Amino acid sequence: MTGPPPLLLALVVALTGDPVGDYRAGLAAEKAGDDATAARLLGRAMAEAPAWELPPIDLAQLRLREGQAAQARELAAGAVRLDAANARGWHLLSLSAEATGDAAVAEQAERRALALRPEFPGAGRHLAQLLWNEGKHGPAIDELLQLAGAHPGDASLLAMLASAEEEDGRLDAAEQALRLLAEMEPKNPVWHRRLGRLLEGEGKTAAARVELARAEQLSGPHRASRHLRPLLPSKR
Repeated sequence: MTGPPPLLLALVVALTGDPVGDYRAGLAAEKAGDDATAARLLGRAMAEAPAWELPPIDLAQLRLREGQAAQARELAAGAVRLDAANARGWHLLSLSAEATGDAAVAEQAERRALALRPEFPGAGRHLAQLLWNEGKHGPAIDELLQLAGAHPGDASLLAMLASAEEEDGRLDAAEQALRLLAEMEPKNPVWHRRLGRLLEGEGKTAAARVELARAEQLSGPHRASRHLRPLLPSKR
């Protein structure tokens, strides 16, 4: 069986373009820092292959990074309509919905992303932050506890959990998390300082003095200027 005549093949290519080539070139341009060319090529790939979800997903990511949240949300929403099984599309829809002030859609979209890919990088943390910002502190802490259990060596995740528990008044749990952090990174003065201040607030002055002295010893002349509270207090 012979293929189409070369002239017909050339005509088809001329009419339909090369969406895969344009998509790859767009990603390369973005990686090189040329966002304008990346946007143009990704947009062309979308026009050439309107049923393909990847170009709008990557263009949504680019637009979100540029601060064009409304356009990013529209692109991500279109992408998940094309392929509802694409977890990255739902995650970008969540990020862009949050950026446009729609917390309900952001939470729902992130839950969809996690249902499709439970280990999606950053999605669980983002969901916890969304829940926290909505005033749903219990569910946010539950999400962080689940993540911390799945990633026991992740100090930044445990720090988020400790911050959330302390903000929510779960001081015993926060103390336990901070002690674990101090064991994981015994030469990091931040954890000893935070633990000492928490113990002070609990009235455990002797234990607090030990931790604060340890923090001072480790800090030396370079005292930490901040105390790593990744979760912001709820505005509601």
